Amino acid sequence: MYARLVLAHMPDPVATAQLWADQVSTGGLLGLDEIERVESANSALSAHLELAMARVAATGATMCAGPLFGPLQASAGLSRRLDQVVEVPVATAVAAKMFAMSLAAWGDSAVGDGLCTRAELGYLSGALSQLSSSSAKGEVTWLLRQASFVRCA
Repeated sequence: MYARLVLAHMPDPVATAQLWADQVSTGGLLGLDEIERVESANSALSAHLELAMARVAATGATMCAGPLFGPLQASAGLSRRLDQVVEVPVATAVAAKMFAMSLAAWGDSAVGDGLCTRAELGYLSGALSQLSSSSAKGEVTWLLRQASFVRCA
């Protein structure tokens, strides 16, 4: 069983991963690939990340589910086969375009939930729009936790 960037959307990622692990047959594998963290040196990208994390938290989920895999290691009958964090650099323009699309999708909800003001949302939208044509690199990096577990018993 393999899941990539799914657990962050679940209200209880650890319980969900445990449920999946319980469904794996003896000798079977569970592979998980989730965000460990996202780092950015750019103030607009960082502001979006903070707002996105708050928005996801407001739904009862967590944007960075990678650090939560620890409890699975102690699960009866599971053995960890792989546990690594991989850096994925993303060009500033690509990140800005992705962030602008997500902001357009849930920005009004963030205002409605009191996570930001309409003015802050407008400023951030404009800043991301400007960055969408940037040639900069190295301003944002995704760190993905990749883990796999085998069912021993």
